[in-house]
Amino acid sequence: MGQRAALYCRVSTADQSCARQERDLTDFAARAGHEVVGVFKETASGAKLDRAERKKVMALAQRREIDQVTASIGGSPLPPRLRRSTAASANN
Repeated sequence: MGQRAALYCRVSTADQSCARQERDLTDFAARAGHEVVGVFKETASGAKLDRAERKKVMALAQRREIDQVTASIGGSPLPPRLRRSTAASANN
């Protein structure tokens, strides 16, 4: 297997679903040959850093149990939402 990846799915409201994100990210990871360590899903504002599943993913990264985080933004596996608060994330 390739890199160890955490898949992170987030929606803003309860009437939204992470199902498509999870499917797309799982497919992406399989094509890339990544080992999926876990799928982390939550409903929360992206503006808030104090999110339970985000904290779990960050803890995995800090313990070096994953090599990457893969997130879906606008239907494609790209990390801009995670990068949007890079400075704040680095301190959490």
